[in-house]
Amino acid sequence: MLGLSPNTAYLILFLTTLPISFWVIWSDLKFMKIPNKAVIAMLAIFVVVGLMVIPFEVWLWRWTHFIVILIVGIVLNATIHFGAATRNMPPLPPRSSPSTRVRSGFFWCCSRR
Repeated sequence: MLGLSPNTAYLILFLTTLPISFWVIWSDLKFMKIPNKAVIAMLAIFVVVGLMVIPFEVWLWRWTHFIVILIVGIVLNATIHFGAATRNMPPLPPRSSPSTRVRSGFFWCCSRR
C-alpha cells in the first residue's frame, strides 16, 4: 500500500514484531508456554502493519498459508497429539545410559495415547 521496496517493507514488519518475539522467547523459556495474547498480538500486527507495507496480493496469499497451517496443526493435534502439553504424555522410563536416554526420549516424544 505504501509502495515500499520489499526489503524496507519486511524490515518494518520485522521491527514491529521484534518486541513480541522477545516476549515469546522469554515466556517459552521461563514457563514453557506461549501466551495466547502474544499470538493474537502477532496476528494483529500482521493485519495492520502487513496490510500497509506488503502488496495486497501477497498479503492475501499469506492468509491462505495461515489457514492451511492452522488446519494442519489442528489435525495433527487431534490425531497424534502433536504440539500437546507434556502433561498428557506417559512418564519417561528409568534411564541407564546415554544411548538409552536418547532412544527412550525419542519414543516418549513420539508415542501415541
